[in-house]
Amino acid sequence: MYCVSGRCDYKVKRMAQMKLISIGGGGFTHSSHPDLDTFCLRHTVPNPRIGFVGVASGDNQTKINRFYQHFEHCGATLDHLPLTACDILVAQWLESVDLVYFGGGNTARMIEHFETNGWSVPLIQAARRGVTMAGVSAGGVFWFEWCLSNAKGNGLQPLRGLGLLRGGICPHYSSEPLRQSSLRAAVRENTMPTSYAIDDGAAMVFGADTVIDLCSAAPGAGCYQISGGQETTHQTRAVSLGDRHLGLLD
Repeated sequence: MYCVSGRCDYKVKRMAQMKLISIGGGGFTHSSHPDLDTFCLRHTVPNPRIGFVGVASGDNQTKINRFYQHFEHCGATLDHLPLTACDILVAQWLESVDLVYFGGGNTARMIEHFETNGWSVPLIQAARRGVTMAGVSAGGVFWFEWCLSNAKGNGLQPLRGLGLLRGGICPHYSSEPLRQSSLRAAVRENTMPTSYAIDDGAAMVFGADTVIDLCSAAPGAGCYQISGGQETTHQTRAVSLGDRHLGLLD
């Protein structure tokens, strides 16, 4: 339901379905797979107000510049949330955007920044009330209980996320072969729960309880769910549109 101007009514927007878009790799910050960015825009209002969060890369200026250049003609307004923002400013900023894009980088640093500086609560509240949240790599996985990450420099290890969504997740599944064996071993050994794996060039949209959209912007790029089987096995299956995901944490 949109008004004549193309902008959604405030109350309608705030009642919108939760949408968390996880991109395995690619998009404007990587200068590849532009269809992934178009996919993100499909999941917000027309002429959206778009924000960028570059915490994972330490506010890398190249990525910030790419954000403004790429979305220059796609949004009503574009804005970057700086590292120095306090929790009150973050909450106010999130009231003024329709789509937030989280860039990739160091997952552990990003999560620590969110928790230490009071960003976690307003981010989760905004996601729950219907602000579309999209991100690539680190920026697309921190919502889960666990993600597979090498952010601490000791190899691929389970890393605790913000925990809005149950289960685990792993990006770059197709481009980094070690991630495949590491994730399967972690799920098999129960150091990671049932987890999603997303290839470079692919994306998933998580709603409140189901997978509401999928994108493959590269040949063969897909999304998978890895679950435990018997003690020495794992099970891998392709994710399908409409699948119930592992759910929201209270």
